[in-house]
Amino acid sequence: MVFTEENIKYCLLTFDKQMKDHIEGFAKEKMCISGLYQWAQLFKGDYNFPIFPLDTEEYNVIHVNITPRNIPLLDQLLPMVNRNKTKILFNVDHAVDLWSTAFPYPHQLLRSLEEGDYIFGVEPLMCSILSEALQRKVACIPHPVDIKKLSEMASHDRGQRIGISIHRYMENYVLPWFVTKNLPAGWITSAIGANVPGFQPRVQHLYPEVQPYSQFEELMKWVSKLYAVIESYTLASYGRFTVECAALGVPVIGCEIVASQKKCFPELSTKYFNAPEMQKLLAILINEPEFYTRVVRKGREECQSYSLENSRKKMLDFLNSPQ
Repeated sequence: MVFTEENIKYCLLTFDKQMKDHIEGFAKEKMCISGLYQWAQLFKGDYNFPIFPLDTEEYNVIHVNITPRNIPLLDQLLPMVNRNKTKILFNVDHAVDLWSTAFPYPHQLLRSLEEGDYIFGVEPLMCSILSEALQRKVACIPHPVDIKKLSEMASHDRGQRIGISIHRYMENYVLPWFVTKNLPAGWITSAIGANVPGFQPRVQHLYPEVQPYSQFEELMKWVSKLYAVIESYTLASYGRFTVECAALGVPVIGCEIVASQKKCFPELSTKYFNAPEMQKLLAILINEPEFYTRVVRKGREECQSYSLENSRKKMLDFLNSPQ
């Protein structure tokens, strides 16, 4: 079967109730959050929970995000699926540096992935590790970002505010302070981070503003008014937030191990989290308008690779390629 936008009958399946609630909650918003959840939007598919064989027959592609909670329950799903009619698409998007906690038993991860008709990952290092271990094709297809809508939200009202992106998986909030400690008078820093208990008290002594993760569209409107962002992530990862910033026209200083950082903002990338070097890059952004304009333009051009249209094409090409 050749999959097309018209004939694909797609289901994003999760046995993880927390993720299911998360997906369905965002699906009701006017603007769907970037990432995994966008695949169902792209293919006009379902956020479903097949529990009987007849349920699985409604789809010709069932997509499962491989998480620790999902792995044991694949034993229940797979026998129900007629693999002549329905293909199983697996993806992994846990950063490889976190596999020690997410997948402490790698044989179990590999055995689970082997059951998939198609496997993809979201960043190159992850895909190369899995391809070698499985001795089969693992495509690198980053999750989609609605570049068009985000670009329409771009603001010309840029304040003297630097955002510090802090992730719940890796709360690297001290090192970015060294990047921003010599900002010119009148400039302020805002910590952007997980809306979890205790986050604000932990970071407020370093950053005068704290912006917790909120509803996606509201957060993006707020980010669009930032002058620049310091990305604190130092792990091999996709870097979805960097793509969102690029679409909004907000430059990001970060580590090149983050795949989208290296692609969208190569001139603002350091090999490691080198605070003095990042501090110099931030000073250039603030003091040299031509440099600022150039890196913003580059980011806007490169982020098109992650757009809904290009993501759809990459996935369909992958589903129609020999495995």
